[in-house]
Amino acid sequence: MRIGSYVTVFVALAAAFASQLPAVAELPDGPSPPAFIGSADDWINTRPLTWSDLKGKVVLMDFWEYTCVNCIRTYPYLKAWHERYARYGLVVIGIHRPEFDFAKSKALVAAAAKRAGLAYPILNDPTTATGRRTTNTVGRRSISSTSAVA
Repeated sequence: MRIGSYVTVFVALAAAFASQLPAVAELPDGPSPPAFIGSADDWINTRPLTWSDLKGKVVLMDFWEYTCVNCIRTYPYLKAWHERYARYGLVVIGIHRPEFDFAKSKALVAAAAKRAGLAYPILNDPTTATGRRTTNTVGRRSISSTSAVA
């Protein structure tokens, strides 16, 4: 089964489940996600973001590396979700976690994002500080992983 098929099945199941919920559901407060670590210069396609800026939105954090083939294969899906659902409150944020020393360069990350047409906010995380803090909170360990925070 291709990733697109999984997404279609997931969306259909989510819609069916959502139709069974009351009109307004209160979600319990969970742990707050860790702050983004980095300077204003580490952000691509946006000004620096904070969790306060994102309150009330669904945030999909994509941990990626621009030389990782598995990460590259997710671009079409992430771009489509960003284009289709941003107006409904979905915020896709790419957290670039370099696997190699040369991949720490913001200029190279920005060029790769431009080539791939990634228009959503990206945090270049050359020390992987944001990635490490986030994976400790949400449990993702691989370079190519995605986490959603509501």
